[in-house]
Amino acid sequence: METPVPENVPPPIPPPALEPPLLAPGIGPVSPGSASIKITLAEMKWLIGLKSITFLLDGQPLSPIPNGGTGVFGVSPGRHTIQTIMKGSSWLHLFITITRRSAILTVSVAPNTQVAVMARHSRAWGNLELRAASGSETTGTPAKGPEALIRTLKVENLEKAVRAATALGQMKDPGAAEALVGALEDDRRVVRGGVAVALVADAAVEALGQMGEPAVDLLCHAVTRNKGSKDWLLRLRACKALGLIHSVRSTPYVIKLLADREGYGVIRDAAVKTIVNIGPAALPYLLGLENHEDALVRTGVGQIRATLGDSQGTKALMDALRGADLAAKKAAIR
Repeated sequence: METPVPENVPPPIPPPALEPPLLAPGIGPVSPGSASIKITLAEMKWLIGLKSITFLLDGQPLSPIPNGGTGVFGVSPGRHTIQTIMKGSSWLHLFITITRRSAILTVSVAPNTQVAVMARHSRAWGNLELRAASGSETTGTPAKGPEALIRTLKVENLEKAVRAATALGQMKDPGAAEALVGALEDDRRVVRGGVAVALVADAAVEALGQMGEPAVDLLCHAVTRNKGSKDWLLRLRACKALGLIHSVRSTPYVIKLLADREGYGVIRDAAVKTIVNIGPAALPYLLGLENHEDALVRTGVGQIRATLGDSQGTKALMDALRGADLAAKKAAIR
């Protein structure tokens, strides 16, 4: 005999749907009793310019973890690496994306256990520090990013600072470029062969030249710094670095230095050499400047054209020699 069904009884409430597990490519979902890694991103406040935070598990990007949130990721038992990559803008250069990489944290996950990892922001636009819960087997690997090298730029040992600058030049990281441009103002000197040499600044010039295109925007900004008792050295060194990169898009900025009369003419001479190094591709930017009101600019344009094989350049140099501007005459002779 069938049991009668009472009337007006609501249907049973279905069990709540489970949220899908957070996954990384090739990493399976968390199942009961399996090994896993729990990552918590401590809440960050007042971090201006932050664009993204990516967690890498064994080199593979994980699903995003919200600010102040937690993610649990299933892994096979054994050793695994965790790293974070932050991208954002410096408050000084909002148009450039800066990348910060944390040190790599290696954890050992036993079967049927979970290792908890906390990611905490270290300082103003610094890295995220990764720490595993006590009791977990962990090792730290030196950061691959520029943070440690940037700090070394300012140490008292100038030889170490020079090596750091050279290493930064091998990176394509905008943060490294920003630090190297700042090092162009490092005027600590040592005497070599009877000449006082700014070792760190000179190394920064070479490093920026080696870095290439990622440094161009910052260097173009540096060569247009306001004139002052100290800024002329920055403009000179930034111009020399651009001369090593040969970027055509830097030409309009370097042209402005053709009228620069500070530093006994060395800035202007460096600008001529930089544009010559860029080559014939820079010539279209010189159109019309042969009639510039400043004789020093006209002479610079003549030097560039003459060096690049343009016969009009020789005429401009002859005009400078016959003119009244003493600085232009000296430049034409050089």
